[in-house]
Amino acid sequence: MSRQFNELIKEFNSIRLYAREFYINGFKLREEFREKSLRSYDNERRRIESYLHQYIEPEQNSTGKSIRLELKQQQPAANPFFKLWQTKSFTKNDIFLHFTLLDCLVNDNLLSLTQLTELLHNCYLSQFDEAPTFSEITVRNKLKEYCQLGVLQEVNNEKRLSYKIAAPLQISANLVPVLHFFKEVMPGGVVGQFLLNQIDSDSESPFAFKHHFIVHTLDEQIALNCLEAISLHCSLKVMQYNGKETDITPLSLYVSTETGRQYLVGYLHKKLLTSIRLDNIKEVRMMDSITNYPKIKQRFALKKIRHGMAALIDNL
Repeated sequence: MSRQFNELIKEFNSIRLYAREFYINGFKLREEFREKSLRSYDNERRRIESYLHQYIEPEQNSTGKSIRLELKQQQPAANPFFKLWQTKSFTKNDIFLHFTLLDCLVNDNLLSLTQLTELLHNCYLSQFDEAPTFSEITVRNKLKEYCQLGVLQEVNNEKRLSYKIAAPLQISANLVPVLHFFKEVMPGGVVGQFLLNQIDSDSESPFAFKHHFIVHTLDEQIALNCLEAISLHCSLKVMQYNGKETDITPLSLYVSTETGRQYLVGYLHKKLLTSIRLDNIKEVRMMDSITNYPKIKQRFALKKIRHGMAALIDNL
């Protein structure tokens, strides 16, 4: 019996690879796709089409049928690729724990791991025949995941860890236009979309863009990881799609106003300044903390000043 097709994404990096090949490098014919099996191609194509169906149009030519992204003259309210970030695979146990844990914490403001595990078995699982049992380790892993996502908050209560539902975000109405601008033009803009999703009212963006670079949202996680390394003064191991690995001291992200391409700028071996396009990066890994990072950053700033002055003199 064949396995049922599932539209949900388990790991974003896999769908990023297909979306990158389909829409950035050109949507290939089925026979031209060599990265994985034809069945994988069919599954990923159907998965992407289910999210972006209103923006996809088929095109038939002499070589075969291909599918392309088609944006109408009227600009969409939000970047269509944001939809790829709003899905994730889950199991039946994930669904059960999601609703029951939140239900427990709505009724009781603060509960420990042991209390939550007992409530799950006594008030919920006991109502079903042949119900599964959940160990404290399973419950703790789900609580830890939700704390990282910001759904729950971990509190040290009477020398033991307890959990409560995190307070909802309070977003000022004055920030709404800022978020609309941020989500379309800045690295990590999908964060702005997530923040807007917290607002009940459907606000319309006051902005229209002559050059709208929507494809770079596929690189948002890479951009956020790079910015985190810059903030924490850590080095990065950069793994590119061509198989090349590079250790780099990250200094800044540059964005082209002509193409929208994003570049990670940093030092190789603390001397050679280099840049890497984010859409060429498959994965980045945080490495060791850099003790003399402020001095390296200052040297980079001086290089920028000298470069700016040289360009100004050339234009005189």
